[in-house]
Amino acid sequence: MSSTLTKMEEEIARKNMYADARKRCDDAIRTFATCAAERSISVVWACRQLNKDMNECLHQYTTDEELEKWKEQYAAKKKSAGVASNKFSV
Repeated sequence: MSSTLTKMEEEIARKNMYADARKRCDDAIRTFATCAAERSISVVWACRQLNKDMNECLHQYTTDEELEKWKEQYAAKKKSAGVASNKFSV
């Protein structure tokens, strides 16, 4: 179904996926950011586990399979709304 999307629409779906992932992983992102803000070079080892936790959280919502779901959802909404424009937003 996602083959009906233009490159711009696919990019919008991708951006929406990443925004959703950041929202879902907000706690992990904030925890890592707090750790990193308090350090300079030591951030590499002091915040290593928090960085790993943040990346694992983000990864589960940004896989190729997730992107396909976002594209399909976008295409379905586009079709149901009868939108022919690239400016359609999910």
